[in-house]
Amino acid sequence: MLDDFAPKMAAVITGYSVGIKEGDYVYITAPTTAAPLLEALYEAILQRGGHPQLRLSLPGLQELFFRHASDAQLAFLPPTEEAWINAVDVYMVIEAIDNTKALAGTDPATHVRNFLDCVKSRKLTRANALAAAQAHVTAHAAYIMATLGRPLKFDPKSDSFVGDDEANRMRSRAWREPWRV
Repeated sequence: MLDDFAPKMAAVITGYSVGIKEGDYVYITAPTTAAPLLEALYEAILQRGGHPQLRLSLPGLQELFFRHASDAQLAFLPPTEEAWINAVDVYMVIEAIDNTKALAGTDPATHVRNFLDCVKSRKLTRANALAAAQAHVTAHAAYIMATLGRPLKFDPKSDSFVGDDEANRMRSRAWREPWRV
């Protein structure tokens, strides 16, 4: 069963959740522990006419960074990273954590400090909120598709399902008074 899971998940992600189109520049950030899914995604993106680019990380590097980085290192966003954030059509973050407690020993104040510094400077944070949001939207879209038991077409530009009112109603729920967005 697990042998065919990665290609099936890649088909859901590229065909339904994200909807890779010919010519899309697709940037994927993932650890090496996600190799089977990365290989399947790479192939599926190529088959759909997209241009995949991988950014691989090694297990434990994030923990080392947050444990040892200075304030200047936390605040630094490489110019190349900012350039690709502005250039990509689709950005995927794949998490394949082999140690769920890896960041338990790091000081959470480093994240808070980086966030507040970026609010003041209007620069991007080290932990990019757009990347996190897109990852959650993709997972939520896959959940809605699985719940409804049918393929869906998701438009990432409008954050909605194309021509499917039932699926769009599942994207959120009624707000409790007095909360509004």
